[in-house]
Amino acid sequence: MNEDNNKDTAATDGCNVIGAEDDVVVIASTSNGPAKKRKRYSTVWNHFDTSNDDTDEWANCKYCGKRYPLSGKTNGSTSNMIRHLKHTHPDVETRTVSEEIEIIEFSQERYREALIKYIVVCNQPFTEVEQQAFLDMIHILNPAAITISSSTVKRDIMKKFEEKVRNMVAHLKNVPGKISFTIDAWTSKNVLPFMAIRAHWINSNWVYETVLLDFVYIEGSHDGKNFCSIFVQCLERFEIRLCKVLALTMDNVDSNNTLMDFLRLHGIKTGVCISAEENRVRCMLHILNLIVQDILAFLKIPLNYEADVVIEQDDQDKEKIEFGDKDEKEVDVSNLKT
Repeated sequence: MNEDNNKDTAATDGCNVIGAEDDVVVIASTSNGPAKKRKRYSTVWNHFDTSNDDTDEWANCKYCGKRYPLSGKTNGSTSNMIRHLKHTHPDVETRTVSEEIEIIEFSQERYREALIKYIVVCNQPFTEVEQQAFLDMIHILNPAAITISSSTVKRDIMKKFEEKVRNMVAHLKNVPGKISFTIDAWTSKNVLPFMAIRAHWINSNWVYETVLLDFVYIEGSHDGKNFCSIFVQCLERFEIRLCKVLALTMDNVDSNNTLMDFLRLHGIKTGVCISAEENRVRCMLHILNLIVQDILAFLKIPLNYEADVVIEQDDQDKEKIEFGDKDEKEVDVSNLKT
């Protein structure tokens, strides 16, 4: 027992142990050499400089020159310096490291939640978690983190999605009035058809709210009957009764006209009156686009006419520069054909 005590005493001989409040400097020494000073971490050092005289090291306030010893009884403590800043320079930031950094205990559950959020928000593939560089980074951040496979990430994301759906169902049930929808279908650059369904409503505090309810890959034909089926399935998934539907805003195309026809028939079966005349809003931007296209077609002007003229003129200028224009003549623009 005495030997252990002697070992402990020997281990602490020559070491200056600083309390928790003195997070500025740790001084360690061994019997084999002089004391070594480690990095000062406290933000109080943003407001003090250090200096040395023949016997002591001092901390000097940058604002008023007040000096505090860093050796002897103070043992490198910053308590006096912090008090000085608070009382003499109250406008100066005086947070300590313990106040700046909140140490959060690692949790595997929180890690997995943060991981799936990263995958979804940053649009990363599920296999990202199996990349060696990613695994190395996680191990550096916390070796205790248990890595998971891409299939586990997929399951976690689907669980989180179903949880979000349940929360949205509960939220929509509290909507005091009716709900409007915007529906749009299109084909992506890689020839994949999609339909987006967004809901809009006014909450009990008279605040406008909107949410993307569904983003569907369209299977089957791109006709109004199939579009109506997709919309009805979305309503059923979020437990929205057809009588809660105020209006549908869609592009001015034939398939959407047919959608409203089939939705009217579905309403008849469920005892709800819904029609294109009362519940359809045609997209004004799409209508304006169609109008402009008709005008350009009537004038026989292609949509990229201006761009073509600029490109052609640039080519002509380039030829003049390269080969010269020996036979340059004034052109009568009245003879040009459009």
